[in-house]
Amino acid sequence: MKKISKINFGDLGKSFSVFFILIVTLRVITNFLFTKIIIRDWWMLTIEIILAAILSYLYYRLKYHTTFSYDKDDFILETGKEKISYKWKDFKFISLYYSGLGKISLRLYRSDIYKDDYIEIPVYDLGLSPKEFREEVSKLISI
Repeated sequence: MKKISKINFGDLGKSFSVFFILIVTLRVITNFLFTKIIIRDWWMLTIEIILAAILSYLYYRLKYHTTFSYDKDDFILETGKEKISYKWKDFKFISLYYSGLGKISLRLYRSDIYKDDYIEIPVYDLGLSPKEFREEVSKLISI
């Protein structure tokens, strides 16, 4: 089974920014409440950056990290803790979908009647070439 996994630095950066702002704000508020002064030391900033990096990476892995495993019969898509598994033969049609901000996904449709019945594989998050991956998946669907 072929496994594809790539770190999406956009989502990781967003989570780092949120955690860093929360940690710094919490420290400033607690320092002011207990000492009535705001302490600004470089070693505290270093600790805050390291703590934010660790927390944001853990949050990213639990919420956003995408892993895609597949072979000629089926595939498994994991996004954070969510995990879905399907067989290639369950799908009839395939298309590329541009969701904005440069993010391209591959949509697999179960039938042509229900346009809302599809699975989306985030090609951009996996670092794959959309055109080449679409051709490979179309071969797998037609088998």
